Amino acid sequence: MEDYMIYHNHTEVSVLTVIGMAKGAPDYGSAAPFLNSLFYAAKQREDNWLFSQCQDIMEKFGASPYPESPASEGNLPNDPSLEKEAKRYFKGLSKGNQLKLLREAMKQLRDSNVFNKKQHWIGVFLVVRDRLSGDPIQSHFTEYAKKFTPNDFPEELKIGKVMTNVSKKIDTNELYYDLENNPYETVCDEFWDTILRLIRPNLTKI
Repeated sequence: MEDYMIYHNHTEVSVLTVIGMAKGAPDYGSAAPFLNSLFYAAKQREDNWLFSQCQDIMEKFGASPYPESPASEGNLPNDPSLEKEAKRYFKGLSKGNQLKLLREAMKQLRDSNVFNKKQHWIGVFLVVRDRLSGDPIQSHFTEYAKKFTPNDFPEELKIGKVMTNVSKKIDTNELYYDLENNPYETVCDEFWDTILRLIRPNLTKI
């Protein structure tokens, strides 16, 4: 297999190096950050060999591998029962652990280079509202988002007054994944996939 560079923790690293670090991790929790970078690279490059390496690593730690290749249906299936289980899991977490999960998801979203404008917070808001909380949280989302913004988040990407523009950008009466034209579709999909990757080993519905 020909080596190439991928992004991990804001840095370009050899894919073979990241695979080695994932395989050498003492447990799944330690391997997960490497796996997330590898899965993202596999999806972007449609690299089935890399995807199979990720599956092997997950199996090593007793985690269920994702069933489809990145070249076919992406990282995770569009499974309503999985979505319901994910929401149940999220709402069962303490407030602190919910913020911890969202903070880690934001780190990985930033690393994916998909989140590169302040307006992309609207995509994050839509996922939290429609997939996780189930509540109309727009009025207090700015303050909530500040609580799970990573400490090293670039100043130019920190949430500001973008939430005042939500109704001008999208129809807020519809679920974001039912919108005919969602300008934040890429951000929404990547953020949701990231959350599922982080919590999937803890779900009872695989």
